[in-house]
Amino acid sequence: MATGMQQNAWPRTSINTFTPLRPQMAKEVLFVHIAYHFHPEMGYDVNYMARYKPDNCRMVVVTGDNLSLWKTDAEGIRPLDERFTAETGTEIIRLPSFKTGNNKAGVMLRGLNRTLNRLNPDIVFYHGLESVSFGQSLFFQTRKRYVSGDTHTLFSQFRDLSLPGRLYLYGFFRPFIVKRMVKRGRPVFYTALENKRVLTEMFGNP
Repeated sequence: MATGMQQNAWPRTSINTFTPLRPQMAKEVLFVHIAYHFHPEMGYDVNYMARYKPDNCRMVVVTGDNLSLWKTDAEGIRPLDERFTAETGTEIIRLPSFKTGNNKAGVMLRGLNRTLNRLNPDIVFYHGLESVSFGQSLFFQTRKRYVSGDTHTLFSQFRDLSLPGRLYLYGFFRPFIVKRMVKRGRPVFYTALENKRVLTEMFGNP
């Protein structure tokens, strides 16, 4: 199921899908947002949620230590991470990146499954669900947790798709990840109509 921002042909959902985050519930909910790149001063949706989440929601951002997109390093980002945590109560965990450089698809987060198992979250959200970076983690985590995600992929990104990329998409992502998420009614978010078409035509969402 894809949703809102807008919604695709998976079983219909709405913001009510996330009713565990409503503040009237006494139980604390642990929400983990996973992104291969994250900067605490950029205007991402996760930055907004970190500041305006319900009181009973504990939030953790798990991301990589590859900071080349912003021309900074660990020493430069550390005080920004610490200030973000102090202001929002949201912890930032930076895992070692398997590949450096600006190629997002090549950024693998080492120890991602181990970190998720340690945190034991109620909800896991993958930013860029289709990324090879998250394939192994998605395969295991969708079996035991409430997993959701989003996509920003455009058709132009498939024009020169490499052989490994095709093998991943058609041999693993579609038959195992997408099928499992559809079966469990997990929502997938998109931000533009082209993303919706990619979900249906390229990722095989019914």
